[in-house]
Amino acid sequence: MKNWNEREETNSECQFDADRRSAQKLAKYLSIDVHEVDFCREYWQSVFSPFTESVQKGETPNPDVWCNREIKFGKLLEYVKREEIGASYLMTGHYAKVWREYDDDDEQLLKRVELRRAKDETKDQTYFLASVPSKALESVIFPLAELEKATDVVKLIARELLGNVANVLDRKSSAGICFVGKKRNFSDFVHEYVQKDPAWFVDVECITDVLGSSENSSTTDSSSSSGSSSSSSS
Repeated sequence: MKNWNEREETNSECQFDADRRSAQKLAKYLSIDVHEVDFCREYWQSVFSPFTESVQKGETPNPDVWCNREIKFGKLLEYVKREEIGASYLMTGHYAKVWREYDDDDEQLLKRVELRRAKDETKDQTYFLASVPSKALESVIFPLAELEKATDVVKLIARELLGNVANVLDRKSSAGICFVGKKRNFSDFVHEYVQKDPAWFVDVECITDVLGSSENSSTTDSSSSSGSSSSSSS
């Protein structure tokens, strides 16, 4: 699944290219098919545009939460359940658990589902999945729900001899906002899409006592400095 065209911005290889190669090697080893789907347009419309609008208002949005709701467990779930693939469930590597309750008289009748924490609380990702609708969770499986990454997952990879196939053990967990990446400065990137709005830091006890300034209030909120708040110039 591709959500952001990093190549267009950097004119060089992006993380998606490395991820694709790793997936292809692993799929070949396991004798399974690889399906690629591009959701760049959907991501821009449903995640990135609302994100920039929220930042412009001085809010602190979390695009990863929106991505899970709108793209991974929205568009991607719809994609895998289409006739050409025909999957009944979408499985992802999130550390979370889907609890299911079935009808007492009909074990095939699902009454309700709940999103619950994974066994490995140090890796738990339920916060980022909290806005995924229950209807979507009905068709989701999290295989890592009952596994500890430091022990169970490492042992599983070793047992299945996956370590040398696609550098599975050497690959780090994904972190950070996908469209910013690990090498880019968040503020510099956001300013390419959001207008700068100068602001001042003032003492909450004495509003006229200016403690400092910020070139852009939209990337600075009240949690940035203890005992002070930001005030927009406009």
